[in-house]
Amino acid sequence: MSMSEIAEGGSAEQSQAVFEQALELVTLTGERLAFTARRLRVSGEAAQRACELTLEAAWTVYAALTAGEWMGLAAAARGGETGSGFEPGRPVELTARLKPAVQRALWPDGAELDAERALRALLGEAAAAQVLLRHSESWLVAEAKQRVDVPAELAGGVLKQGYRTLWADAGPWPPAPSARPAALSGQPEASTPQEPAALQPAWPGQRAAAQPLQAPARTTPPEVAPPAPHEGRAVGERALQAVAAGYLQHVGLPAEPLSASLLRIAYADEAGAWTMLVLTDEADQVCIVYSLFPTPVPVERRTELAVFLNAENYDLALGSFELDPADGELRFRTSLDVEGDRLSEALFARLFGMNAGIMMRYYAELAERIGS
Repeated sequence: MSMSEIAEGGSAEQSQAVFEQALELVTLTGERLAFTARRLRVSGEAAQRACELTLEAAWTVYAALTAGEWMGLAAAARGGETGSGFEPGRPVELTARLKPAVQRALWPDGAELDAERALRALLGEAAAAQVLLRHSESWLVAEAKQRVDVPAELAGGVLKQGYRTLWADAGPWPPAPSARPAALSGQPEASTPQEPAALQPAWPGQRAAAQPLQAPARTTPPEVAPPAPHEGRAVGERALQAVAAGYLQHVGLPAEPLSASLLRIAYADEAGAWTMLVLTDEADQVCIVYSLFPTPVPVERRTELAVFLNAENYDLALGSFELDPADGELRFRTSLDVEGDRLSEALFARLFGMNAGIMMRYYAELAERIGS
């Protein structure tokens, strides 16, 4: 890998390397777990650097990790999540954080740690460092995500679902720059304490990431408000997606079912036009709504926009903006956990309406900041 692939993240407090490299981590029992390493990121102030490694694991490797509780994936750390929403046989994307004790042992002066040094150590420049960095128990998995199939008409788009672990916000190191306690990705939100991201995004920490879409034809949809005849009506045994589809049909917004758990809606108003997704998890009784900004954020504007979104997220009572630093995907997410209760069309209307309303409010400013 050439050093040109190592890029500063816009300041001295963040650097990352994007690459593709086969990597084996060894467990305490000597088992070798094969991954594909894709990104290494170092962020934070000198005294509290955080080193994160993005890995892709085959399904069998992910199963071995959870069964052996390697890399911090004990049941308690997963918050009860088993990855039951994952499809067996598909790879799982993991974001792992280097343990502070290991980090201090290798780089006592945090200021000297950056992505270039960490990557060289990981790939074997120094034998002692390599042994530590290639030990499974030197890392703690903060997020686990899996891609979900989306039809070709989404322009090659991708949706990710997964969960966050206890390690996502624990420890003396700071959370990732684009994260906030309520979101990623991510991202639990204040209104959904049982939900872990991002995407994000599922449930603890699910993130949804969809490739930029062409803006749908402009329409004039009805007011997004709870239909009067159904106000407060409990839906009993109706599936979450059926509740969402029923409301959307009632207000005249065509919803295209992409799967048993995913609806797509073309939405437009005076502000602009974009695609909305409704993602449901019947097992965990979670409903998530996404507004996908129609154009990606250019590389040179991602850092500045991430700072802006982080500040805006801080003041939002419900939902959060999410920006994928790898490809510039931008979305707004709202979610609702109705476990132990029932979803009504009125509840869904408020969830959906809040999401659309926030995107409406920010659309023009986002377009200006992105330069679209």
